[in-house]
Amino acid sequence: MIVQTKDKGVHLANLIIKLVPNLVKQIQIVENTGELRILTDVSKINNLLAFLKNHSALHFQALQDLFAVDYLDFSFSSPNNLIENVNKNREIGKEGVYVSPDIYEVNKDERFQVNYYLLSVPFETRILIKVNLGNLTFVDSASNIYNSASWLEREVWDLFGIYFKNHPDLRRILTDYGFEGHALRKDFPLSGYTEIMYTTELKKITVKPLELTQEYRAFDFVSPWDIKK
Repeated sequence: MIVQTKDKGVHLANLIIKLVPNLVKQIQIVENTGELRILTDVSKINNLLAFLKNHSALHFQALQDLFAVDYLDFSFSSPNNLIENVNKNREIGKEGVYVSPDIYEVNKDERFQVNYYLLSVPFETRILIKVNLGNLTFVDSASNIYNSASWLEREVWDLFGIYFKNHPDLRRILTDYGFEGHALRKDFPLSGYTEIMYTTELKKITVKPLELTQEYRAFDFVSPWDIKK
């Protein structure tokens, strides 16, 4: 079992800032878990991942998870309120790094966030790397750094439509080949666009456009018990 502490997170954060300050956009240590979270630019993600994996003092050689978040229609605070909230909840660690609770620092023009969850077995430490990107922004594939990234990036492409440049085999992995859209986007309808059924006449499973006949029915919502005599 890996137990992280705030002191370990502060030490690790200062080490990374000292060695590669140009790869770190924002850095955060979650107060109640001691987890270190780093926000970097989308153009620098592979440089940061390679550094974290190969440096002898870090050894983040396992990519445990790669997932995305869709912040469409997210309730963003105004900049002044957000800064005030961040400053109010921060405290200075032993080596000068800010320690704070979980804060969503997302630009409303950058709809998606891709997260990389790394593990260092020798140092018993986990770290979360984040990149924010817009609708038409692509991410460089990390499959040449972590082999496990290949299928995980295919899942993100399939469900969110985030394109990973230079991926060796970027195609759907969870949905059908003929599936339209990306099911975990917040603007994707819950009912989908098609329906699947077994057709007795053809004796096979068929796919056809979705028909929501329920919404066209006429309902009488007046209860007979409420009618005044």
